[in-house]
Formats: sequence, structure tokens, C-alpha cells
Amino acid sequence: MLNKAHSLQDSEPSFGPSYKLGKMGDRQIADMWKQYYEQLYCAKYVNVTMSAFLDKLTSLHDINHCTGPDGIHIEAYKFGRHRLIVYLTLFFNSCLRCGYLPTNLMCSVFAPLVKNKVRDLSDVNNYRAIAISNS
Repeated sequence: MLNKAHSLQDSEPSFGPSYKLGKMGDRQIADMWKQYYEQLYCAKYVNVTMSAFLDKLTSLHDINHCTGPDGIHIEAYKFGRHRLIVYLTLFFNSCLRCGYLPTNLMCSVFAPLVKNKVRDLSDVNNYRAIAISNS
């Protein structure tokens, strides 16, 4: 995980005149978040080992959250980990090696929540991101 604070001020946002007035349209807000996450997640990845994957699956907490867009409960991974570990490890390493993730795997419902309504609403640091993603 990156511990570095990121800001869109470093990346020359290409917002129109509405950005300067403090009023942002849906497209400008989407572009702002796109730029932010492109900068945040630009790290290189290595192969996933079965033991590391098993440790992560074992450490899943008993959570009673809703499913993501794929409809698979997190408990399916937790309780089926011994049967799934080989297939999941091969799948994710293949994805990393090829630099490709299936579209359905990347699907999530994303909602930015404003932290402070009186602060600048065009500042990405004034939001907390909530995402319901696939397990």
C-alpha cells in the first residue's frame, strides 16, 4: 500500500471553466477521480505465491457484508480456500503475467463521500471513497 499522499494539483487537471467557479459537472468529477487513481495505483506487481494467497484467505474476517457485482460472498472464498487456492493462484498469476484482467473482475460500484461540506468540493482530499467491488 502506498503511504504517500497524492493530490491532483501535481497533475495539471484539464477541467473547463466550471472548475474555476467551484462547480464541477459529472464528467469533470469522473476525470478527476480517473487521474487520481491512475497516479495512486501505478506500482509494479510480482507473482503471487500459494502460501501468501492462503494466508490472505485464512485471515478473512467473518464479515456480514453484501456481495459485489459478481454475486459471490466472501465466505465462499474463506471456506472454500483449500479447494480454490491452486486455481486462484494460477488465475491471478496469469493475469499479472499477461497484464490483463477480465472486465467483470474489475467491476465495482463506487461512491465518493464528502468529508466536509463547507470545504472545497473540487479537492479530492475532501472525499472518502467507498467501493463495493467483486470478492
